[in-house]
Amino acid sequence: MNITQFIFPEVTRLDIAFGNSNVPEGLLELAKEKGFYNGNTKANDLFSKWFFSGLDTAPEYKEGIDKEKAQKAMNWACCFMRSFEPKHEEKEAICAFIFDECLKLQ
Repeated sequence: MNITQFIFPEVTRLDIAFGNSNVPEGLLELAKEKGFYNGNTKANDLFSKWFFSGLDTAPEYKEGIDKEKAQKAMNWACCFMRSFEPKHEEKEAICAFIFDECLKLQ
C-alpha cells in the first residue's frame, strides 16, 4: 500500500487557518509499520524542520509519482501539521510517511 491509495479530503479555508485532524483510516498504522513513529529518517527530519522553522525552498516531488494525488496529500499534510490533534508524534509519523512517499529527500 502506498500514499496514492488513500483518499485525502479537499483542503478548505478553515483547514488552512486552523489545521485539519481528520486522518484517513489506516494511515497512522501504516506510518508506524514503515518506521516513521519516533523515527530517525530524512522524512522525520524534514517534518521537524518544516514544523519548527519552516522551509527555505519548496520541496520537489519524486519522479514518476502521480503529481495530482501527491499535491492533494501534501496540501492535507501541511494543514494537518498545524492541527491541535492528534499527538505530535502521530502528526510527525503521518507527515513523514507522506513526505517519504511524495518528495525527493536529501
